[in-house]
Amino acid sequence: MSEERSLGSIGRRLSADVGGDRVLIEIIVVTTAVFMLSAIIHSSSAQPNIYSDIASFWGRREVAEGLIPYVDFVFEYPQLCGLITYVSASIGGTPQAYFTMMSFFLYPFTIGSAVLTYLLAKLNGFNTGRVYRYFLLAPSMIIYLVYNFDIINTFFVLLALYTFQRERTLLSAASIGLGVLSKLTPVLLIPIFAQKLKSWRRQLAFVLVAVAIPVLVNAPLAVVSFENWWGGYKWHMDWGLENSWLVFLFPDSGSWGTAKLFSQILMLLVVVRVIVWKNDNLIQKSFAMLGGFLLATYVYTPQMNLVLLPLFVLSSESFLLFYAWELANAFIILSWFTVPTPPGPTAAYTTPQWSALIRAFLLLLILVQVTKVRGRTLLSWVTSKW
Repeated sequence: MSEERSLGSIGRRLSADVGGDRVLIEIIVVTTAVFMLSAIIHSSSAQPNIYSDIASFWGRREVAEGLIPYVDFVFEYPQLCGLITYVSASIGGTPQAYFTMMSFFLYPFTIGSAVLTYLLAKLNGFNTGRVYRYFLLAPSMIIYLVYNFDIINTFFVLLALYTFQRERTLLSAASIGLGVLSKLTPVLLIPIFAQKLKSWRRQLAFVLVAVAIPVLVNAPLAVVSFENWWGGYKWHMDWGLENSWLVFLFPDSGSWGTAKLFSQILMLLVVVRVIVWKNDNLIQKSFAMLGGFLLATYVYTPQMNLVLLPLFVLSSESFLLFYAWELANAFIILSWFTVPTPPGPTAAYTTPQWSALIRAFLLLLILVQVTKVRGRTLLSWVTSKW
């Protein structure tokens, strides 16, 4: 099919795919109910409520006063997140109105993620009941949905998969580029998507589009206020271990520099191994890449689970450990504020970090299922001839 098909063509195809579909309407209704529940439990007007990153931003003077992220102050989230925060604060004017606006902006990405998961399940011949089992009714969808910006990243990853399978590869590349503006992790998908293309010209075009979008957005901000723009990236580079199993190997914060180097080596090995994995299934490779990254990274915040949930739907496996993995993830924030300071909830041997360790072990077992090919286990897959 022609690469020059327009975005309007994709929109018409989406409309044709979803029009009059009773199951999809039910999924949208359930998604809306889950979203509302998540918004309620994180709202400051609910007592008690569960902590939310996006609600906490209002406590920053710069946000409440409507200053511009990356220009007037350092903001540690990518640019699409900064835009939503700025607009929500500017329109809201009060803590509750600000939170309502933030929820308003997250809602279409949530609906879009549910719709795309359903369409991908149909397109790939999976039981659409898995959308409920592994996505909509997952604990993370309630606890971490109206919590941070990760549902935006999830939407763009799904849109990239959907448009790629519809052979709209440049739109897929653009989706990855937009995803990077909400979370840096979609950049890991660029090589495994590009390698599916048959000619080097198409591969180069894919990479250029995916990279150009975040570069074009970031460049003006760097010119206007380099210190505030760079400060967001430096914030992450300076951050310590958080919810990673590595904290049990490196419990002393003085050794975290070594831990981060070790983590970066592991991440590099994951990326290289998945790239050379001889598997034509792009969904499986995306699962292995993103799941392997979460296992190797030294910062694995619990909302990062959201991007993996639809990939469970788009698998032929029955994941018996799924809800144990998800509950361990949910318990991280539920126990976070029960830990006195010192030692603080990021310290080894605290309840949140035991939960994170259990989550990591269960994710490892899940990746054994995902990467098992012709009866091989994860260990044989890692050590096999590439």
